[in-house]
Parts: sequence; structure tokens; C-alpha cells
Amino acid sequence: MIRLKSLITVCALALASISAQAENVILTVNVNSAAQEYYKVKALMEELGAVKDQAQEQVESMEEGGKELVQEFEELVEQAKSEILTEEARKDAEKDALAKRSEIQAKENEIREYLTNTERSMAARQQTQMSVFVKEIVDVIEEIREARGATLVLDSSGASNNGLPTILYTAPENDITEEVIEKVNSTQTEE
Repeated sequence: MIRLKSLITVCALALASISAQAENVILTVNVNSAAQEYYKVKALMEELGAVKDQAQEQVESMEEGGKELVQEFEELVEQAKSEILTEEARKDAEKDALAKRSEIQAKENEIREYLTNTERSMAARQQTQMSVFVKEIVDVIEEIREARGATLVLDSSGASNNGLPTILYTAPENDITEEVIEKVNSTQTEE
């Protein structure tokens, strides 16, 4: 009788263990892929590309102004070396060349500052927007996790320190990347 009770207890524990294991549902998602396919991210990248193109046009325009200054500087240097001009005229040309060199340096600094400020502004905007978009993606992941009763969701987009993917294998039915992409993009027609 005691053996029967022990056997029943062991079987009950084994069933409880199997039941607990069956409740652990693990899902994976490639958050980078989901973000790259999110229509809001695509729109942001397109918009930032247009801003970058405009900035490049502005820089080219500024550089054209700089080329004119360089040409004027070179003419003044030639005048300062000219033996046709009087000593006083050469000294005036030399002073003007030095002033023009300062203008050129100021123009170079202006271009550098413009590029730096534009890049910082674009990076800040991208970072701010991406944090909002990633939050939206994570919210969708949470909805799917809850609907599937998952106890763990792993991001498969990263690499480990040795360069290997952090998740070496997942069964296709456990990868919710496509489902996440579909769900985040389903709001596109609503907006």
C-alpha cells in the first residue's frame, strides 16, 4: 500500500512537472527586421534622406561661395607679387589677401559648423523617433506574447560577443517577426 502511494505521488509530481514545462512558451522576434519594415520607420528614413540631400545642396552652395573667395584671394596674391604695381599697391594687395584668407577660413568654419549641427540634429531626431517606434513595436510584441500565452520573448536580431547570433535556432512557429510586422503596419491605413 505504501508503495502504491509512493508510486502515485511520483506520477503526480511527474505530471505536474510535464504540465509546468508545457506552459512555458518561448517566442522569438527579430526587432531590427520589424523596425526596418515598419512603415513609420521607412517614412522617417525617407524624410531624413531628403533633409540630408537638402543639407548637401546647401553645403555645395556654400562651397561655391568659398570658391569665389579663393579665386579672389589668388588674384590678390598675384597682385601682391606683381612688379607692375607700385610698392604701396602691392602692400595693399597683400593686406587684402590676408583679409580674404580670413574670410575663407571663416567660410570653412561656417561649412563645418553647418555640417556638424545638421548631423547632430538629424541624429537626435532619428534617436527620438526610433525610441517611440521601438516602443510601439514592443507594445505589439507584448500583445502577441499575451495572446499566445508566452512566458518569454527573445530578440533574435543581436549578435553575441563572439559574433554568433544570440539565438542559434528557433522553430519557425515560435518566430513572431512577420506577425509583428503585419500588425504594426496594419495601422498604416488607419492614420
